[in-house]
Amino acid sequence: YFYGGNLKYKSNEIFEFLLISKEFNISELLDLLQSQLLQFPNQIYQNFGITLQISSSHELFQRLYEFCLKTINEHPEIIFKSQDFHLLNENTLLDLLQKKELNLKEIEKWKSIIKWGIHHTFPDTLFTNIYAEYVSEIPDVSLWTRDKFRDLANTLKQFIPLINFHKITPEDFYEKVKPFKKIMNKQFYDEILKYHLLSKKS
Repeated sequence: YFYGGNLKYKSNEIFEFLLISKEFNISELLDLLQSQLLQFPNQIYQNFGITLQISSSHELFQRLYEFCLKTINEHPEIIFKSQDFHLLNENTLLDLLQKKELNLKEIEKWKSIIKWGIHHTFPDTLFTNIYAEYVSEIPDVSLWTRDKFRDLANTLKQFIPLINFHKITPEDFYEKVKPFKKIMNKQFYDEILKYHLLSKKS
């Protein structure tokens, strides 16, 4: 590339070149690689988790990051229901959940942060396999200890307030939120529970 201006690479090597060009601050190569990815976005779609992780790591990848955010707003399942979801860093996940235009049901947001939180709280245990095994379901926590709930609560303390629990159906609340009540502030949980109990009666 340095001598001829041409760059040849295999399919997934483009992401390695992105990181190398950032490390050595080769702005011309960065622009070229981002332009190629944006011109032929199938590479992005097929490696969306990796693309989002890389593009959110530095402002030099702003063009890629904006494309990823726009794609997620329109098709949130591309990342929220993928097995790469746990690769997101904390700031990127916060950024996504804070976007009002995110077209994703609250229960899907909840399920996603629970699985993300489990992966990041228990990285060295069997819980690391939960996301791969339960892509769309909440794991069984009936045998969890108080310490496990406490640790998960610490991981998710910034994310829980971003879920609008009032928009979750009473059935989903009972089946998918209630098992994790120990990770919430008691007063906060009691208020949500009261809302769902009253709405069920009306």
